[in-house]
Amino acid sequence: MGIGELVRGDGVKADNLATDGRMGLYAVWSVNIYRIQFVDTGDSIIDDIVAPYGSSIIAPDDPVYKGHTFTGWDSKVPESVPAKDLTISATWSVNSYVISFEGCELDDMVVEFGTVLDLTDPTRIGYDFTGWYEEVPISMPDHGLTFTATWSACKVHVGFHGFDELELIVDYDSEYGELPVVGRPGHDFRGWYADESLSIPIVSDVKVTNPSDHMLYGHFVKIWALSLHPDDPEHGCVEGSGVFDDGT
Repeated sequence: MGIGELVRGDGVKADNLATDGRMGLYAVWSVNIYRIQFVDTGDSIIDDIVAPYGSSIIAPDDPVYKGHTFTGWDSKVPESVPAKDLTISATWSVNSYVISFEGCELDDMVVEFGTVLDLTDPTRIGYDFTGWYEEVPISMPDHGLTFTATWSACKVHVGFHGFDELELIVDYDSEYGELPVVGRPGHDFRGWYADESLSIPIVSDVKVTNPSDHMLYGHFVKIWALSLHPDDPEHGCVEGSGVFDDGT
């Protein structure tokens, strides 16, 4: 470059000096480059756009996040690259799923994904709850669940009124099975009953419907004997024996 020569930023000589010695200068520009990042939860990058100012922006496809539904971006996606870097984050709603139960009377539950599961133990008359047939996960997965209750029959202690030494242990809702035959002096034994008024008979093939420990009541009738002497002409001569049911 000679003395007095000027060179423009693009390397071309500036030879447009005015005759009066003044010089015209021209601004030279380069377009700035900016970064637009689309990020997922936890700041993992979904898309990383590095482009000149004013370039068109196309948002990425809707991202997928286990157990959640994509609800949009946390700020409006510009049509073109602005004069600054941008970070645009995905927003989500937590999905809920249904837990249903079989073999018990628990109502269905609607539970959010990731919620720690603490299921209520069901109850059933005459039975002990022994757990769920299926394995219960620690937290709610991204799908519905069905759990089946398992049971064992309660053990019922059956006593016999007036006979403390006798006892049966039977499963609820099973048959009583063989029942003891007992005696009482001067009485005839007629069987066992569930109530003191002797209105509900209990025999071996009757099922246990009382889940609590309980008593059975024996039905006894008195034995009688009648004898009239033959030398009693007024009443005649009668001899015999039998039982008399006086309800005791």
